[in-house]
This record gives sequence, structure tokens and C-alpha cells, in this order.
Amino acid sequence: MPPTLFNASSSPLRCAWSYSVQDRLVQLLGAISLGMGACLLAPARASHLFGLGDRPLLVTAIAARDLIIGLGLVGLLPGSTRRWLYVHAAADTLDGTFVARSLYRGTIARARGLAWLALTGGGALAALTSAARGR
Repeated sequence: MPPTLFNASSSPLRCAWSYSVQDRLVQLLGAISLGMGACLLAPARASHLFGLGDRPLLVTAIAARDLIIGLGLVGLLPGSTRRWLYVHAAADTLDGTFVARSLYRGTIARARGLAWLALTGGGALAALTSAARGR
């Protein structure tokens, strides 16, 4: 059946475009996770930057987790990309939960908290969307 407006998924061009966008999204999520993993280099400074106060041990744990996830997403650790996307989504959801709790308690500035909440929610949504599409 030739591709039509209502059957666009059968178009070879559309499939190739979707695949490359998905690959780019996975690579972007991996790069962001690796960047967050770089916080291992200066956890005390990153702790203050992210509005966590004096909690360098927490930042070290989060950075180590994100470094491992980033390595998995870019293909440097074993396991399917899909599995690493689900792990990324779970990690972002957990981070978003902590940010929401901090916003509720008033321990983080509202603008900073809302920005982090949007980033973690967007990251989780992007990871789940890519995983659900079979990446």
C-alpha cells in the first residue's frame, strides 16, 4: 500500500526520520546524564548550584547514578537502550518527587524548583516516549 496522509507510518522517509530523531534524543539524554555525572568533580559546588544547600554526599550519589545511566544510554555499558531509558525515566521521576517535596516545604526557591521540576518531568517524558516507541 503506498504511503498516504492517513498511513504515514508506512513511508520509508518518515520511518527513517523518526528513527534518527529517536537516536538523537537518546544520545541527548545520555549526554545530559553524563554532564550531570560530571558533578562528581565538584560535589560541594554543584550542591549549592542546584539549591541543595550543604549536601555534597547527596550530589555525589546523584552524579554517580547519572554517570552510569549516561554511559548506558550512549552504549558504553551492557543492556538494551530501552532498559536504560526506563532507568533514566525512573531516576528523573524520583528527582522530580524530591524537587516537588522541596517546593512544598519551601526549602528551594520557587523559580529554581519549578525549572528543575520542568526539566525532570521533560526528561522522564522523553525517556518513556523513546522507550515506548521501541528504542
